[in-house]
Amino acid sequence: MDTSKVPPPKSNINTLRSPFKFLSKPYAKTADIDIKKLLKHPEKVLIDVREANEIRETGQIPTSINIPLDIVAQVLHPDFDKNKFKTKYDWDKPHLDTEILLYCRRGKRSQNAAEILQKLGYRKVKVYLGSWDDWSKRE
Repeated sequence: MDTSKVPPPKSNINTLRSPFKFLSKPYAKTADIDIKKLLKHPEKVLIDVREANEIRETGQIPTSINIPLDIVAQVLHPDFDKNKFKTKYDWDKPHLDTEILLYCRRGKRSQNAAEILQKLGYRKVKVYLGSWDDWSKRE
């Protein structure tokens, strides 16, 4: 069989792109200096997507709220009741145009959460690249 005219196998598009380029509009990436500025801006939301037991063991960045990755899509869905959100997190539910900064322990879960939020329609999503590991070493 002559294989010279056989086209190469199609690559999976996910293997060709970095996780930061997975969506049509990649989410922003930020460093810790932006975190310190964010602490002074209550209109912006800092979300820790780690599990509650991880936070109990290590602590969290001041002013952040804990929404574990496995429920991000549910509680930040546009149809989720804003009063329930306020009751559960003692924070106003972010609007689709609210600046949201996500972090976890090393960055992978926060990247996943950013993709979820973009699919839900959030337009100002950022990922803290260093995440908790970086913050805890510097503070």
